[in-house]
Amino acid sequence: MGTAGGRHPTEGAIRLGLNIPLFVASTIAIGVGTLTGMIGVWGYTAQRLIVPEWIKTGHAHASWWAVLILIAAVIVPSLPLASWFRKYLLATALLCPTAWIVLGMYAYYELGIVPAKYLMPVFETLLFIALLGTALVAAGVKLPFMRALHPRNRG
Repeated sequence: MGTAGGRHPTEGAIRLGLNIPLFVASTIAIGVGTLTGMIGVWGYTAQRLIVPEWIKTGHAHASWWAVLILIAAVIVPSLPLASWFRKYLLATALLCPTAWIVLGMYAYYELGIVPAKYLMPVFETLLFIALLGTALVAAGVKLPFMRALHPRNRG
């Protein structure tokens, strides 16, 4: 089988793997989204309560974040990310979806803690930056401050 330009057909391609800590973070996010959704469904079916908007929004956000974190868990093993960025990605993936729902949505809308309203965009922005940075490196954008000095530092 010939190769174009002397390169192997898979050279430069993303190797799929599974980053277990990110997979766990994805599972936690989907669990939080599922639990939130189940609370809403139970409240409506058992109690005939109108499902609050924060439950609907929290359920949807956590579920979408879980999908994005799972995609990151599959592609991260092949990316030459700096150690600090891998830790940042894992920390935000583990903390932000749950914190957004509990410390943001629930605390503000259900408990009436007004300053909690300002925490929601902070958690969302931190996670967005981590996932966007991962997507950019996966797309081939060379961001020196996010890339590992040695490409073999993948794990």
